[in-house]
Amino acid sequence: MTTTIAPAQAGSAQAHAAAYAARRRKAALVVVALALVMDLMDATILTIALRAIQRTMHARFTAVHWMAAAYTLTFALLLVTGGRLGDVLGSTSSPPPPATATPSAPPPSCRSHCWPPARS
Repeated sequence: MTTTIAPAQAGSAQAHAAAYAARRRKAALVVVALALVMDLMDATILTIALRAIQRTMHARFTAVHWMAAAYTLTFALLLVTGGRLGDVLGSTSSPPPPATATPSAPPPSCRSHCWPPARS
């Protein structure tokens, strides 16, 4: 039993992907897989660091969760914006994603009662 595949229509995503060599598709798969690993590692590091952040800043449980939510939201916003810029501008003219643009200070609601951290 043989399965026949319908030819791809001109201008379709399938026709566009077929034009690339297998080597370029594998390279793209590796890049996407590495991005996924980096994203999972980022979330894991944040989860592990939450307890130390809470102790250092003398923050309440809810303030720490707001910090984690703000970090995650900012990361997602930059990720989606970077992907959209890559789609619109193309891979040759899009700027590199701002990996260091994630928040490095506590949110304003926490600054008044837990920032700067107490010196010991």
